[in-house]
Amino acid sequence: LCYTALMSLCVQMESVREREQPRTSVNLGCKPDTQLVLYDPSKLLPLHRPKLRYEICNRTIEIEQEWAELGLSGVVWDAAPFLAYYLEKSPSTIQGKRVIELGAGTGLVGMVSNMLGAREVIVTDMKTTSAERNMRLNHHNLINDCIKVSHLEWGKDISHFNPPFDVILAADVIYMEEGFDPLLNTLSQLSDASTTILLSCAHRYDWVEKFLARVAVGNKLRPFIVTSQGNI
Repeated sequence: LCYTALMSLCVQMESVREREQPRTSVNLGCKPDTQLVLYDPSKLLPLHRPKLRYEICNRTIEIEQEWAELGLSGVVWDAAPFLAYYLEKSPSTIQGKRVIELGAGTGLVGMVSNMLGAREVIVTDMKTTSAERNMRLNHHNLINDCIKVSHLEWGKDISHFNPPFDVILAADVIYMEEGFDPLLNTLSQLSDASTTILLSCAHRYDWVEKFLARVAVGNKLRPFIVTSQGNI
């Protein structure tokens, strides 16, 4: 498998978000990449905004956020637009391919995959309400109807999705260690030797390293990590 993780710190995502006011950060003295970021939530934190707009694929994509109603799955996390913009710059990764997105949340990455010419896109999450709403909101941006939203729980039997897929996408799914094994199980079920897996995630604590270590132990995968500082 081609296993790619795209990692970026939230504080480095100014090009993705609207320009925000300057932040104050405090080094906690425990790890070089650990900082306490002080902010005014009413002005700086996008998950408090009811609607976000992204210019991708020469289209304006509007995303409605529902933090109070839907929690984690109802807002855009930085890794999602980061992955969407990455795909926009590498359209051959998606064009003509059969694609599935895991942990889709608002469905942004899946919709961009459709706009880039994927043959089929399945947008999945345990809670699909946000993705369904935003797909209806952006239906005019989709290039065809070969995209759907489906419930998917990691670690369960998913043979009804008719794997393998050409491309598996996921943004910000590496954030709980107890979810590593179910996620790896699902990735294995959905893929074969020719599948490209793209993961985009914020580099929080040592979770990414632990996940990649878990990959190396039980899977015939050779991780390739792309960061803003270069390849590892």
